[in-house]
Order: sequence, then C-alpha cells, then structure tokens
Amino acid sequence: MRPEKRSREVELLEISDEIYRSYFAFKDIEERQPFPGGRTGRFALFAIYSEGELTVPDLAYRKAVSRQRMQQVVDLLMQEGLLEKKDNPRHRKSVLFQLSPSGRRMAGRLLNQEKRFFRTKIPWVGQRKIAICLEVIRELRMELEKDRAL
Repeated sequence: MRPEKRSREVELLEISDEIYRSYFAFKDIEERQPFPGGRTGRFALFAIYSEGELTVPDLAYRKAVSRQRMQQVVDLLMQEGLLEKKDNPRHRKSVLFQLSPSGRRMAGRLLNQEKRFFRTKIPWVGQRKIAICLEVIRELRMELEKDRAL
C-alpha cells in the first residue's frame, strides 16, 4: 500500500511543530549552562558578536522581549565586563553596545562550543540540506514578522 501524499500545508504545519519542539529542546540545553543574564544574555552576546554593534531596542525586538528586560540584561553584561557602550551617530539617546575584548573572547569560546555540539549531534546532515532548511525557515520567519508590531 502506497503512503498517502501529504499536502504542502500539512508539511508546513509539521515544520512549525518541529521548530517549536526544537526551541524547547535548545532552551533546556541552554538553561543547564549558566550564563550572565541567562538565555537572553547569551542571545545578546551572540547577536552583538554577529552584528558588531546593536542598541537595546534592536536586541529587544530580535529576542521578542521588552526593552526594559533587555536593558536589565545589557546592564548585567556591562557589569560583567562583556559589553561596552558606544555613541550612536544615528540617535543621541539610544547608545550602541559592542563587545569588550573579554566579551569577544567569551563569544568566541561559546561559538566554538556550539560548533562542537552540532558537529557531534548531527554529523550526517550535509551543507546542502542545511542551506535549504535555513532558507525555508528564514523565509517563514520573515513572512511571519511582516505582521509583527515594531
């Protein structure tokens, strides 16, 4: 007996479910690895590492948390010596944050740790599959974010 062909919509629902379940699996792993500011602090460190510099509103939007919560986390990362303030030429009141030298070292260590994690967890997944998966998930996120309030 041939398996019934599933519709595109059903498969997209399955992708949504897998993303949701993966989120909670990653959340569990991250929570077992203490970091200043918790998962939000880790997110902020990586976001600034990849972008170079960001404002608190930029970080809050990307993480979907309040500006106040992100400000608390950024303040903690500043106290830990992982971030530095920088004047924002586009906006006088909203300063930019960049990684300090110790923040860059910390981000580099964490990035290497995560690379090792993925190398050992799913070594059989090739670059082509990863690129296709990333493209589809990114397109889905961008479409969903069109309706998200800024």
